[in-house]
Amino acid sequence: MIRLDNLSLSIDNRNILSPLNLQIEDGRWIALTGGNGSGKSTFCRLVAGLSEPTEGSLFVDSDSFESAVSTGIAMQNPDSQFITTTVKREILFGVENLGLREEEQKERLTEALAAFRLEDLSARNPHTLSGGEKQRLLLASVWVLNPRHLILDEPLSFLDRTGRQDFIKLVENLFYNRGVTVLWATLSPDEIPPADRVIYLKKGRISFDGSKEDFKGAAGEDVIKRGGAATRKIEGEDKQPSTAEKTGYYDKGEETDIFQSDSGIEYAVSIEDAIISHEEGNFSLQVESLNIRKGEAVGITGSNGCGKTTLLLTCAGLLAAREGRVKILGKTVASMRDFQPGRAAVLFQTPEEGFFASNIEEEVALGYKAFKGDEGVNEAVELALEAVGLDYGGFKERNPFYLSQGEKRLCAIASVLVFSAELYLFDEPALFLDGEARNRLISTLNRLRGSGATLIVVSHDREFLSDVTSRIIEL
Repeated sequence: MIRLDNLSLSIDNRNILSPLNLQIEDGRWIALTGGNGSGKSTFCRLVAGLSEPTEGSLFVDSDSFESAVSTGIAMQNPDSQFITTTVKREILFGVENLGLREEEQKERLTEALAAFRLEDLSARNPHTLSGGEKQRLLLASVWVLNPRHLILDEPLSFLDRTGRQDFIKLVENLFYNRGVTVLWATLSPDEIPPADRVIYLKKGRISFDGSKEDFKGAAGEDVIKRGGAATRKIEGEDKQPSTAEKTGYYDKGEETDIFQSDSGIEYAVSIEDAIISHEEGNFSLQVESLNIRKGEAVGITGSNGCGKTTLLLTCAGLLAAREGRVKILGKTVASMRDFQPGRAAVLFQTPEEGFFASNIEEEVALGYKAFKGDEGVNEAVELALEAVGLDYGGFKERNPFYLSQGEKRLCAIASVLVFSAELYLFDEPALFLDGEARNRLISTLNRLRGSGATLIVVSHDREFLSDVTSRIIEL
């Protein structure tokens, strides 16, 4: 059993969670939902014992038990939780720290590799796995500890539709159906169906606590829908994609005018007969021909591991092709040195891992100062923050490392928007954003596109891509 008695938490004199009083019985599936900054991740970390409350108390289980842990947690970004160099070592790390006999450690490792289909990946570096493989490894590393309670913080964010369905089945079959309590934090009502109870947080307070049926009319605008992301039966899953969708490029019918710059460059990105691969791993991406017009907004989608981020990095000039020709803004790309900072701006998939400054104003200003100096920087930062919905006065002095995951993402997007580039590249920009922030981002990207900039956007979310691009590339 998990019980919170008048539990609250404050950071930098800001109240993150107000006094909470609730009880979670063993073996329940709880959906924890709410918008950005509502306190979901903080709640998860408190229950997992990773954070200390400012006031109140947390009670987890009434009895002790050997060869197991009380609570296991899978956080939002799997890479942030991996600490070893191979899949095998990652799974063994936890059981070694439980002090189990070597024979039992090996037995649990063998069972985990089989249960989560990781046998063929045991020697791989966890950071080189696909999104779905990383999530399976994270679950295996928790499962091997025999937890009584499983905490999942936005676990489907980096997964495609097949990966999301697979993940839910693993949680159901290997945890929930064996009596493990599941606490699942999410922004989307589409991930609520497996739950038998919903807790809705709003500004650190419990706004709703009840059944999923009663919750249908209680969700606010900050909670979003993501097109059937995680119901047991995905809405529309029987509908087969068109031949064009299966095999490559397709347009939505919207015309984009080609225009020519003073230097005669017609395409922002041009790739011909290219083979692209990273130094690590056996994966390679072949691109026969891809031309992206200046001023065009193009989406890139596809399943986990198909090469979306690889293609984005190549379109940015950050990953050169092993064979073929790549030209970015008229310049041939032979190595990373040919990246054109200032002309091209990139939002990486986990940009919050690259924060440097101690407050948001300094963090967002870094790119601007690097290319334009100090003149006009305050005005530029204010405009960028307002564009993503972060109030300049309220956020400029806050530490970016203490933001919610969604607020971190908005800060990172502002850091890209702050200076005027010709080519913008976004890798999953809508991750961790609630409904209100997502809609504002759509408006911002459409305004950016209307200004004449070229946009390339990677996302699993087709609805989002449809709102911000005129052409979608499926890998």
